[in-house]
Amino acid sequence: MEDVFYEDEVVGHVRIRRSGKANRIAIKLKEGKVILTVPQKLQTEEGIRFLQSKRNWILAHLKKQDAVIFDENTIFRTITFELKIMRSELSSFHFKLTPNLLTVLCPQQLDIRSENSQAAIRMGIERAMRMEAKRILPKRLAFFAEKYQFAYSDVNIRSSKTRWGSCSSAGNISLSYFLMTLPGELIDYVLLHELCHTKEMNHSNRFWKLMDSVTDNKSKKLRAELKKYKTFI
Repeated sequence: MEDVFYEDEVVGHVRIRRSGKANRIAIKLKEGKVILTVPQKLQTEEGIRFLQSKRNWILAHLKKQDAVIFDENTIFRTITFELKIMRSELSSFHFKLTPNLLTVLCPQQLDIRSENSQAAIRMGIERAMRMEAKRILPKRLAFFAEKYQFAYSDVNIRSSKTRWGSCSSAGNISLSYFLMTLPGELIDYVLLHELCHTKEMNHSNRFWKLMDSVTDNKSKKLRAELKKYKTFI
């Protein structure tokens, strides 16, 4: 039996395998992908319920697999700044955001690869991304709303690690500041995606037709490209 695919609202893309040899439901993470094996004697829905009960475990392990180790040699860029990590004589971490550059000064005596140091660096990077997201994204969203005649109630910048953006039935749009790690074309795709949800709340054919109308018929291509990226660092 061929594998099927399931789109979980938290975990994302999941490959489901039905197996006549398996005795129990199992989850495997391989190269950032989630594979759910369901014994042939069980219903697929049982496997999905098991998957949903393990969402936190899956997200934690995906993040651990993909986590970037930040040190003096790390290359990391967002849409508005590049990261530069340097050693210093200071007694604690120091972060300085200037146009196009986030400088991180790390105390000379610290093990930069330790869990505590990595957590401190990530916190500083995410703080900078949030600031830049608040500066850039609402204006860009307003630009597209005016250009394509969309109306929304409010926009908020969040720390979501499970989705790039969302739109409520009341027209409130939430955007993850991890959008700042995407190429500009994909940031625009996500903004347009959420604006289209102000008119079409599901992913029906009408929704994708609307998306094509605002992306020069590139919604399918952009959607596939977005799946190569993750909502955390």
